[in-house]
Amino acid sequence: MAEQSLTPALECLEKAYILSRVSGCGEAHTSGDEAALLYGKVLLQLGQSSHAREVLGEVYANHSCGETLLPEVSRSYALALIADGELVLAVQPLETAIQHISDEPELHLVYARTLLSLRQQPAQAVISLQKVLQANPNSLEAQGWLPVGLDETGQTKPAFEAYQRALETKLAKDTDWRARLSFGLGRNALKLDQNELALAALQESVQYAPDKPEYQQRLAEAYWAVNLPANALQVARGVLQLERDNP
Repeated sequence: MAEQSLTPALECLEKAYILSRVSGCGEAHTSGDEAALLYGKVLLQLGQSSHAREVLGEVYANHSCGETLLPEVSRSYALALIADGELVLAVQPLETAIQHISDEPELHLVYARTLLSLRQQPAQAVISLQKVLQANPNSLEAQGWLPVGLDETGQTKPAFEAYQRALETKLAKDTDWRARLSFGLGRNALKLDQNELALAALQESVQYAPDKPEYQQRLAEAYWAVNLPANALQVARGVLQLERDNP
């Protein structure tokens, strides 16, 4: 229903966008950039991320939109890139948007999620997540990503405790989150010599995500740590098989 209501708007915005880009019709004028921004946002809402990326990327690259539109252009362009699977390219426009609207929790959440998915700048991701949680302490996604960021920055004990807290939330009911959080808990438990807890958590992570070699490798380490070398060897062989099947 929402898609049907957006379609007529898309047609009008497309015409306005094309006219604004015709030579002599104010190619770099603010009104043209506004048309491009609105057109790109509607394309994105309709799931046409590649086209939205093209439209919004043109405005972003030219920096013709001025300080007023730049934050929203940057944000929308980044979201189009993310929807297109281009997380690396999305980092710069996200940072541009944050420079101008630094107090928006949702923007910081998207930024942190992108960085941690790429395993880049974890310390910056933690700062953004802390801002999200200051504004909204009940943000489940921020609670889930925070231990990952702490883990990536080498803060073993805080990460361990944050993983425990996250696993007590509704995130534990989601398969992907349960696997990610259990793995993080187990990995940090190993570092803290809590080997029995590590084994239980890593067994759970493999149960929820059996196709991840990294999870299997840590499980083998946990079996070895609790003096079960036969189990460790069996899991290690499974890791080799996974890597052969997914070169």
